[in-house]
Amino acid sequence: MEAPEGESNRDKSSSSSSPISVVSNFWKEFDLEEEKSELDEKGLRIAENQENRQKNRPKLAESTRGMPFYILMIRLNVLCLHRKIM
Repeated sequence: MEAPEGESNRDKSSSSSSPISVVSNFWKEFDLEEEKSELDEKGLRIAENQENRQKNRPKLAESTRGMPFYILMIRLNVLCLHRKIM
């Protein structure tokens, strides 16, 4: 393949980025502190949700203790269907 008129092989190689410069530019533009703070926030939300679930488990168990088993299964199926729709 020949170089377009007015463009030498040397010009072509300097116009295309080397893999090292691409990676170097990526890391220069990458905001590690921002990514870290976002991941920290997500981790805290996950931990809070897990803690809330653990606290609510005994309440759920108490509220369903006297309920017949088939009614409980119907409610669980409805809940699963509701989650799939959302």
